[in-house]
Amino acid sequence: MVYDPSLPYSTTNPTQTTVLIPAGTGGALGIGPNPFSTSNSPTFFTENNGYWSYYNGTTWVNITYAIYGAPSGLGTGAQKFYTFYGGMIYYFTGSQTPSLLCIPPTATHALMDIACDCQGNFYILNLDSSTQGLYKYDASCNIIHTWTISGISNGTHGNGFAIVGNEIYAYIDSSAGMLIKGVMSANNVSFSIVSTNWYGYIPDDFASCPFGGNVAKTLTDSVYLCPGVLLDTLIAYGVGPFTWSVLNGNATIYGSGDTITYSATGIADILLSTTATAICGSDSDTVHIIAPPIATMTGNTTPCLNDSLMLYGNTFSIPFAYLWTLPNNTTDTHQVFKKYPLSFTDTGYYVLKETLGNCTSIDTIHLQIKPVPDSSHISSNSPICVGDTLKLNLSNPQNGVSYTWSGPASFSSNLQNPVRTNAPTTFSGTYQIVANLNGCTKASNLQATVNPNLGPPTISISANPDSICLGQNITLTAAVSNAGNPQYVWQQNGQNLGINAASFTTGTVANGDVFTCKVSSNLQCQATDTVHSNNLSIQVIYHAPPSVYITQYPSSYSPGTTITFTGHPSYTNGLTYTWQVNGITQSSTANFFSSNTLSMGDSVCLISHSHINCTIPDFVRTCMQIGEGITTLNPTNILIYPNPVENELEIEGAANTSIKVFDVVGRIIYTKSIYTNKESINTRDWERGTYFVELVLPDGSRELSKVVK
Repeated sequence: MVYDPSLPYSTTNPTQTTVLIPAGTGGALGIGPNPFSTSNSPTFFTENNGYWSYYNGTTWVNITYAIYGAPSGLGTGAQKFYTFYGGMIYYFTGSQTPSLLCIPPTATHALMDIACDCQGNFYILNLDSSTQGLYKYDASCNIIHTWTISGISNGTHGNGFAIVGNEIYAYIDSSAGMLIKGVMSANNVSFSIVSTNWYGYIPDDFASCPFGGNVAKTLTDSVYLCPGVLLDTLIAYGVGPFTWSVLNGNATIYGSGDTITYSATGIADILLSTTATAICGSDSDTVHIIAPPIATMTGNTTPCLNDSLMLYGNTFSIPFAYLWTLPNNTTDTHQVFKKYPLSFTDTGYYVLKETLGNCTSIDTIHLQIKPVPDSSHISSNSPICVGDTLKLNLSNPQNGVSYTWSGPASFSSNLQNPVRTNAPTTFSGTYQIVANLNGCTKASNLQATVNPNLGPPTISISANPDSICLGQNITLTAAVSNAGNPQYVWQQNGQNLGINAASFTTGTVANGDVFTCKVSSNLQCQATDTVHSNNLSIQVIYHAPPSVYITQYPSSYSPGTTITFTGHPSYTNGLTYTWQVNGITQSSTANFFSSNTLSMGDSVCLISHSHINCTIPDFVRTCMQIGEGITTLNPTNILIYPNPVENELEIEGAANTSIKVFDVVGRIIYTKSIYTNKESINTRDWERGTYFVELVLPDGSRELSKVVK
């Protein structure tokens, strides 16, 4: 009979079929794929007189393999056949004699039937006792899932059950017998009664097609193909036939069927799939292959002293765990190992260990830190002039070291001491030498200059002011060009002054003195480096002070008498006058002065001031004493004698004064500070003529005396 669970239970559902159960059956029935005849698959299976038998669409065909006992339940799925007999599970693949698989403890008081899925697992439904539940077993009789039961009381048992999708249908032999339906959730089966009316039919067994789909599984979802392993194996389990293919990445598959070998690089995915059948649907599984590369360090493996070392581990889409072991037994865990600067103690073995999952790979190199040559002992004959030969020099060369020069105007040379002849200015610039010892280099630079050829220096001298008074200072300046930092030689009237400066000031100048200057340039590349200046003649202006004497009227003195004093200068142009009595300035500014209050012995002085430029000195004091009628150019107690003089001029009473002697043209021929009460001046070499002796007194006043030789 066939029951359609999608229709209501009625007198026409289930319906009677035309397939007759063989007379020799014990009542067990199963439906599943037929490994014995692909043209009759799926089909019914049963037990017929102790043998397996399948229905070929017309009749029942016995299989040569016997069934143990008279099973009460039969299940097929994934080319596996299970029978339930007396609480025992027998197993049959269709190609060997059935054998006892196990005696599951949950089979006690179970419904006397067994159901299968497309993966080859079998199910036992127990509605009785403390082991009540739905139990899922794998092909090795291990419980892999359990569902609790609800909606039906304990102690219930019956003859058969079937699983259709997520629903269970079973017959239980309660007082009237009933058809029940259970809905499967994740961990529970909830039962309800479909009908208690069998319409005169009592079932011996239930059967349904294996539920679920074909299964395609591998033993692992992810696998590492470690460096050095060329091939690995993948095994499928479930329901075949199986198909293997590369889904992603770089992989190659060898073989087919349940077990294959493969090779891969990097990341790849291998797809395992099955084909849908009339009963069971298709299935697939993916294996993620991780094939990391062999540890290989890269970078500067021939380093030199003081270099920066950078060693690189592999990069991969999945990060490695890196472990560097270094010559000094220290470690580092970065993908890039860095060290700066390198010393000779860094020579040794560098070990890189890369770990990913269960894969470990090691790379080792030995680094020899190489010495760096010296290139610092370089020089040249720079600076030079255009047309000269530029000479480059390396001293202290080292054995085994090669040298390469480079420089301006596309210069290059492998000589130790190269030269460049007939040098233009374009040869100026930076020259570099690179020393190379076994690939280790050291560069050094020097600057070379080729100067253009220059014209001679120029010089012009001038004075400020351009004319002076006798005894006045004058500043002489040389204007120089194209001479660099020159040397100066000044001359006065052809005599070297020993002055090496662009400018100097002097007060020792006579009228008509001639100054010149010679300048010597320190610049290179001058055909003429020394030139002479123009001749500079200096005008020294001197104007002699007037000669003054005083007369008085009346010439004799009597108390209360008005006396008039008159000054008589040798010239009057540019003169002003000041009268003093006993050092007290009077009101008169004329060349005469009158007074009636004088006393015997009073000193009357006339100071004649010259306002003519370059008069030296610019005033003359003339004094006389009342009652004496003496006029003198020297009103102090200072004595100057003899006058006229021949060989020695004596000066007494002039302590703490300074003295200058002028000739009639204003040239200073003698000057000195006097600190003693008596001073002698040698006049043997004086020319015959008139001289003026100027004394500067401690109070700053000046006295002038005339001396004749």
